[in-house]
Amino acid sequence: MYIDEVYKQLVKEILADGVQRDTRNGKTLSVFGTSIKFDIAEIGLPLLSYRKIFTKGIVGEFLGFLQDAKTNEEFEALGCSYWKLWADKDGKLELDYPPRKQWKALIDGIKKDPNSRRHMINLWNSDRLDELSLPCCHFNYQFYVRNGFIDLIWTQRSLDVAIGLPSDLILSALYLAEIGRKTGLTPGKVTMNFGDTHIYQEHLQTIEDMITDKIPSHSRINFNWNGKDLVYYDYFPYEKINFELKR
Repeated sequence: MYIDEVYKQLVKEILADGVQRDTRNGKTLSVFGTSIKFDIAEIGLPLLSYRKIFTKGIVGEFLGFLQDAKTNEEFEALGCSYWKLWADKDGKLELDYPPRKQWKALIDGIKKDPNSRRHMINLWNSDRLDELSLPCCHFNYQFYVRNGFIDLIWTQRSLDVAIGLPSDLILSALYLAEIGRKTGLTPGKVTMNFGDTHIYQEHLQTIEDMITDKIPSHSRINFNWNGKDLVYYDYFPYEKINFELKR
């Protein structure tokens, strides 16, 4: 199933079953406990065509995670500008997203024992929550080697469907592509599990109109990743839509 259809089904579930909630940063329509699945080997890069998605900031964020970026300046140098919302007055960030030593252990483990059931990165540290600029939204990633492919189960406590999900889809592909680059495996199936899955009230009408009025492209989006640059082909999106990012 192409990624726009996966996205549409999730939005429809929220519109049908969601409950109104007052949260720390606005009113939402929310459901709890959702999952989506897609196969990168089949569809290519999971890039929405309902609206134009720009990947420079997403790639910069991913590289910042891998390089253990600690300031907004470091993220911006990599092309990612949105972490400034959570930086302190000096531009510093305290994050648990960088996988640090877990990343090397994961790659080594996949190479040495591909059939292991311990290929996992876990970033949730309850002892540090009060110290963090923003607690991890996605925090657990389990990997599975299958006949030359590398698959992923992605776990996330909170999901902003309008803004966050399009970026998270690309991040999941980058995780698999980077592991594949280091192990010789091909990115495969992704299962994403979400806790609080929500749309902010001010985004509801726009996102409902988007999935109702537009017919998305169903072309495979081929892509290449060299560890620094993401290049992709055959992407035919509609125009961009600006949603306000909630802090």
